[in-house]
Amino acid sequence: MDFDSLRQSTLAQTRATTVSGLTRFDIANRVTVPDGTSTMVAIVNQAVIGEETFMFRPGGAGVGYESNPYRVIRFRNTTPFVLESGPISIYAGGSFVGEGISETVGTNTSATVPFAVETGMMVTSTQKHDNDEMHLLRIVRGVLEAENFSRTTTEWTVKAQTRRDGFTMLVRHPKAGPNYQLAQRPPGTEDLPDAYLIPVTVPPGKAEASLTVVEQTPSRVSLSIWEPRATGLLEKLLLATNLGADARRRLEPIVRLRQEIGRIDTQIEGLKEQRQSLDQRAQETRENLNAIKKDPAATALRKRLSDRLEQFTKEGDSVGRDIVDLQSRRMEKKIELEDLLQNLDLTAPAQPPAPAAPASVPPAK
Repeated sequence: MDFDSLRQSTLAQTRATTVSGLTRFDIANRVTVPDGTSTMVAIVNQAVIGEETFMFRPGGAGVGYESNPYRVIRFRNTTPFVLESGPISIYAGGSFVGEGISETVGTNTSATVPFAVETGMMVTSTQKHDNDEMHLLRIVRGVLEAENFSRTTTEWTVKAQTRRDGFTMLVRHPKAGPNYQLAQRPPGTEDLPDAYLIPVTVPPGKAEASLTVVEQTPSRVSLSIWEPRATGLLEKLLLATNLGADARRRLEPIVRLRQEIGRIDTQIEGLKEQRQSLDQRAQETRENLNAIKKDPAATALRKRLSDRLEQFTKEGDSVGRDIVDLQSRRMEKKIELEDLLQNLDLTAPAQPPAPAAPASVPPAK
């Protein structure tokens, strides 16, 4: 049975009229219904655009077929009528190949109807989460307003066992959450209520292809310029190619002073640890001296311990002086930095568009 004969077998001439909000269909030719039986009458018989393709959703095609996609029929209801839910018979090459169940399809809307499992293909995915990306939005008198991104990256891989003529797989990618957005929208992506329908194209001559989908959600955070993360944000802003000359001139001494203060803080922290170690060793030496102070045979040992204690004390005093000197230098630079920040109100330039999601295949046409 070809398409024309199938169409002629279900053709019925009808005329539709609207009565009190309802639609009445008047059949122009006679339909015979034998007594005690029922029959189906085709009310609408109109060709619409459709295609056979493949679709994968998480969980695959059921138990035992978790990595296998469905064969599906996709069509668009271009008629002025609503197609009610129910079974749909699929014919290909003049033969009946399967049956699917369709939900209600409104006018000018698309439908995807699975009708068979495709065991010759497999779809797999890997996913990772991170939230370490942060962009500076504004700096006002030493307070940084930044946008922090939580990011979910999913890589979909489509493999065919024997097919090499090229095909497109529609992957039903669940949305990561209500606040997540696609960092870069793959070409041909369709929006569903709780997912995206993303095409992955395997080119002719190839057995597999991959596509990376990145979703991210922004959140606003405020940071003091004295927090460790602030220095990295300022350095990143200074490297931005679209930062204006005036903003760069005002920002450069601020970044330099903050870096110098950071280095001083690191030195002070190291010296404090060194002094703490010297104090601990000096205390242990004092305890040892107390333990042998009445022993007449330990004169030489007391001398060595006394010399060691004196050395620890001198080194501790020297480290203490270095700490005081560094703290004094830090205070001078802190005052200089706060003077620069006092009237600073700088808005960071807009972020450049994110790079396209990596894929090993050309966009679907």
